[in-house]
Amino acid sequence: MRRAAALLAAFSLLAAPGYAQEPAALGASAAALPAPSRARPEAATDEGGLWALSERAELQARASGQLESDPALNAYVRELACRVASEYCGDVRLYLMNRPFFNAQMAPNGYMEVWSGLMLRVEDEAQLAFVLGHEIGHYGQRHSLETLRTARERANAAMVAGIVIAVAGAAAAANSPNSAQSISDVTRVAVDAVYLGAIASLFGFSRENESEADLIGFDRAVGSGYDPGAGKALWANLIADTRASDNPDVVRRETRGSIFNSHPLSADRVEALTTRAAQAQTGGETHRERYRAAIRPFLDPWLRAELRRRDFGQTLNVLNRLAAHGEDLG
Repeated sequence: MRRAAALLAAFSLLAAPGYAQEPAALGASAAALPAPSRARPEAATDEGGLWALSERAELQARASGQLESDPALNAYVRELACRVASEYCGDVRLYLMNRPFFNAQMAPNGYMEVWSGLMLRVEDEAQLAFVLGHEIGHYGQRHSLETLRTARERANAAMVAGIVIAVAGAAAAANSPNSAQSISDVTRVAVDAVYLGAIASLFGFSRENESEADLIGFDRAVGSGYDPGAGKALWANLIADTRASDNPDVVRRETRGSIFNSHPLSADRVEALTTRAAQAQTGGETHRERYRAAIRPFLDPWLRAELRRRDFGQTLNVLNRLAAHGEDLG
């Protein structure tokens, strides 16, 4: 119910002016990109409302001081997204964000975020390809639209009244991830839905949606020549990181590793990917060396930001896993 309330609260703010413009692609001219696969929906439709909400969040991302503008890293991640989902290459507008938490997401309008905390924890290119394929799976299946309609069906008058109160109080809440112990603290306190709160609502997918996106991500990554075991390895590592946390609330949380409670991660999903990998007819590449070379210049600031989270149990688990390969950790 809280997820539905947050999403409906986000929609209550869509009437605010000044967010109707189309965001431009980051790091490339429009002429350099393929044409988008989707036309802009009518504003009065459910999907049109989702696009408007996505654009509000995208404008905030573009103006954020945490946006990573390095052209080489942006090009690397974008090219990988296009490799695993060429039909959506023209839709993707990538924003790499320097935030020390595991998160990636693609909005209904094609705006995609990948966070530094995810890139620190990803071990190789195959795992990143799986994540990008997973997020593009949500986009391709229009899971955000399904989430909106489910939220509306569950709404009632009491919830709507609570939304009004929450939105009114949000104006006084701090909306800075640096001032909270975690981004999840911010989304609980600030329901203004312009950025973190809105994005949390947009990506509050069901377990069924997540399982479907897992299989899409698997098929896209393996179809692009990547290791079939990448997805299960990544989710198993993320569950292990969560269990290693110094924060009891994190350890008890049903959603393993998701700061927005939006990507329910369970042993069932790992098992499903394990089964899928065992059924794969061919192997694939991890391209670990290529991935490590791409992120090497950023490891020092990413690790410093990781330490500032002050969840040393998780951080130690991450470092031990990365150090097991004997590589330079920055």
